[in-house]
Amino acid sequence: MYSYHEHVSSILRSLKKGNKENVKVLFEITYNHLKYIAKRYVIDIKDCEDVLMEAYLKVIKYIDSYNVECDGYNWLCKIVQNTAYDFNEKVEINVSLENLIADRLFCESVSIEDCFESMNLNNEMRKLELYDRQIVFYRFIYGMTFDEIAIKLGKRKSTVHKQYVRIMKELKILLRD
Repeated sequence: MYSYHEHVSSILRSLKKGNKENVKVLFEITYNHLKYIAKRYVIDIKDCEDVLMEAYLKVIKYIDSYNVECDGYNWLCKIVQNTAYDFNEKVEINVSLENLIADRLFCESVSIEDCFESMNLNNEMRKLELYDRQIVFYRFIYGMTFDEIAIKLGKRKSTVHKQYVRIMKELKILLRD
């Protein structure tokens, strides 16, 4: 275990014993590290600060469940990751029909008229898995390239591209029904 991890663990043990003054110390020494974690897992970067604040509140609220035998830093990271996933579930992806139709992978086999007739795109977006919605969000809301999305998600570019093609095909099917 690294000395940083040991330091975080000792602060958490102190908090568990009731030393509430260490909340500020915990915040100061872990904020930048946990902000990086939050940025890796949250879909909408604007939610990053909210994720961190909620994660710190969870740490304080559930400090009694912290196992002092375990690495405290990893425990904090898992709380931030889970909080980010909770925030991701709430993200509304409002992709305009014009943006979707402009995508050649989508419109190869779906006419514009068909899209307008069966259109409730945002409801169809909610039917996608969270990971798939995340790719659509990065592609259409942030206008990210497949390279950028791959870096953000920690995946290979070819994997992201294949998933994107599958998502576009799935949306075509959903819009036809």
